[in-house]
Amino acid sequence: MLKEFELIKKISLSESCPHAYLFTGATGVGKFETAIKFAKFLNCENQSEFSDDCDCDQCKMINKNIHPDVYIVEKQESKKEIVDSQIIDKDKKEGIIYKINNNPLSGKYNIVIIRGADSMNKTVSNTILKNLEEPKTDTIFILTTANKKNILETIISRCCVIDFNLLNRDEVTKLTNNEDIDLICDLSSYKYKRVLELNDKEVLDRYINDIKEFCNVIKSSDTDKILYIGKVLEDKAKLWYYVYIWELVFNFYISQKHNEFLGNIIIENIGEVMKSVYSLKEAITGNYILEIKLNNFLLSIKVK
Repeated sequence: MLKEFELIKKISLSESCPHAYLFTGATGVGKFETAIKFAKFLNCENQSEFSDDCDCDQCKMINKNIHPDVYIVEKQESKKEIVDSQIIDKDKKEGIIYKINNNPLSGKYNIVIIRGADSMNKTVSNTILKNLEEPKTDTIFILTTANKKNILETIISRCCVIDFNLLNRDEVTKLTNNEDIDLICDLSSYKYKRVLELNDKEVLDRYINDIKEFCNVIKSSDTDKILYIGKVLEDKAKLWYYVYIWELVFNFYISQKHNEFLGNIIIENIGEVMKSVYSLKEAITGNYILEIKLNNFLLSIKVK
């Protein structure tokens, strides 16, 4: 995120500042956070001395999510897509698309951030495309996505595309307050959001405790394994976190890292287990099928 933001700043300060940006990269590499930071930079009252902790009125409003010229659009929890009612109200002649036809109320730019732009439905995609084809000098679009291939090529061609990569060790070192850089690198998988999360000692302790718990579970009885899966399914929103913890355990096992967490377990079918844990991501849909897959996964691990 650090080097990408510096690149974006340079591009925006060029003679022909792009009116649309597409931030692409894996989940967790800081695309949305950079979009917010870039929105602050564009409207900042102290742009030449811009910093993360700027307390000008423009930056403070964006931090509080109350800036009248900054619009954030993302898929609602109850929806599978970003739907047209989120950006336009045809009956009342309202909505984001109508509002950006007016001059900014407070800042220099109207800024529309579309988070997870690959989930835009057809109407939203075509509406955004039309606005990109007829750009307004005081409006900036920032789209973020982890699945660039699911965005219309015509939209991509009208955006300045910025590819986000994983952090390197030096960048992790600058972001973390923990002296054990190797541990933070490995627990975060060099992802920006996780590095910041792991700066919280409670979060770090939870990661470590959950890793140790899973290592104990895979050595336990089938009954204990099924009880563990039941606990995991109590909060389906955290399922992705648990799958990530499992991936960490197996990656540490293969790379022979952090044995202080793993203990003396020996996994006899590690190749099959790795394939199974990746297939779980495709099964995070219906509860019944998912529970069967989770139980079969855990029960299939052979340790001694």
